[in-house]
Amino acid sequence: MKLVIVGHIGLNEDRTPHGSAVSPGGAAYACARGAAVLDATQVGVVATVGDDLSLAPIRNLGVNLLGVRVARGRSPRFYIDQHPDGRRTFSVDFGIATEAAPDSFPQAYRLTRHVHLATAPPEQQLAWLVHLRRVLPRATISVDMFEHFAERDGALCRQVCRGADLIFMNEEEQRLLFGGHEHPPVPAVVKFGPEGAGYCQDGQLTRVRATREEPVDTTHAGEILAGVFLSLRAYGLPRQDCLAHAVRAAAAKVTQFGVNGDALTATLDRIRAEVTAAA
Repeated sequence: MKLVIVGHIGLNEDRTPHGSAVSPGGAAYACARGAAVLDATQVGVVATVGDDLSLAPIRNLGVNLLGVRVARGRSPRFYIDQHPDGRRTFSVDFGIATEAAPDSFPQAYRLTRHVHLATAPPEQQLAWLVHLRRVLPRATISVDMFEHFAERDGALCRQVCRGADLIFMNEEEQRLLFGGHEHPPVPAVVKFGPEGAGYCQDGQLTRVRATREEPVDTTHAGEILAGVFLSLRAYGLPRQDCLAHAVRAAAAKVTQFGVNGDALTATLDRIRAEVTAAA
């Protein structure tokens, strides 16, 4: 595997000013959707799901599911309310995925170059980080932050960030976590919502602007961005090109509910064609 994504797979229930929808979700699923932009077979996923959930949506991505464990019980369910003023409220029932399960990391993934810890409670991310540093000492590890957890347990989130090689976070998460604390000496991809994203290293920020889209559902736009960025980097593309493609994909995602809309699919197809043609 060139890239392994650790996180949750379940169902999202999104409620927005444009309506509501229930769709396949969870940070690991959404990140895998973006990471499948090139060779999906080189992307592995690690997650625990219940026997009440169909794996057909993620199986259709073509990613490697050796690390997906099905257990008897209820799969994670995520409830997201997106308000007209841009605020989001969040609640979750993790079901059988309440705790990290490091023993579910397959032996076959032990040679992976990069592991991404998708959005999850920081105590789960930290348990994974400790385990992965022990069993994959040469792999690079990225982590994704989330406002809900940054506000609830900033100290633990900062501990996770300090142990990572790359951090993904938005402006509000950056403010909550590092407004009054020293930033770890590792690079970060900072997401600016409709304004795009930037890569920050050694105090220098390189930005990529996004095209303006009418947002319908912003949930998982950050995971799509992370998945595309990491997948393209794993294939050796220049960092700036990776970020530009990732921002394009995230902008397409927000125009429709879920992460399986036609707009995102068409954008990922175009990115794949462009990258393949330039190879």
